[in-house]
Amino acid sequence: MRNSFNNPFVSCTARDMSYSDVVHFWCSPFDCYRINELDLTTSVTPIIIEGARGSGKTMILKNLSFFCQKERLSSDKLLSELSSSGYVGIYFRYSADYCTLFDSLNCGKNYRDMLFDGYFQLCVGLELARIIQVLEPEMADYEKNELFNQISSVCDNSFSDSQEVITWIENSIRFQDDIIRKSQYFK
Repeated sequence: MRNSFNNPFVSCTARDMSYSDVVHFWCSPFDCYRINELDLTTSVTPIIIEGARGSGKTMILKNLSFFCQKERLSSDKLLSELSSSGYVGIYFRYSADYCTLFDSLNCGKNYRDMLFDGYFQLCVGLELARIIQVLEPEMADYEKNELFNQISSVCDNSFSDSQEVITWIENSIRFQDDIIRKSQYFK
């Protein structure tokens, strides 16, 4: 198909786009729908975004993520804007391979669910650690100490900066990957 309109989405999808490209090509869909960005980010109940392939679901979700928030805001306003917006978005791509891996384990559903939950929590924690890494230079020393003491307590480890947390989570994910992939429990 000829790209006569220079459509940036012909050869890629939002899934493949960088965060800066998502911000650059963003066209707000909220004028056309019964929901707005504030409703999406402040809802206390789950919101389901559905639509046909290429309808913009991933674009909306990626646009709400921290790394797009960061692209839109100047560094000196980032912390104050995040505070006033009331949310920090995390975009995590859940692929079919991820689910298939856990479904193929030959063990009880409760054990599979426990493994999946732990793995998912590590992946979300990794995204949070990457966000903290971006915000860390703007934090006061006492804020950093308090934050890393809390993270150390939760993880039963000792961390003094975000890179240590990222490395620990990445190693934990690799360790869990190795155990699951080498497991004798595959069907």
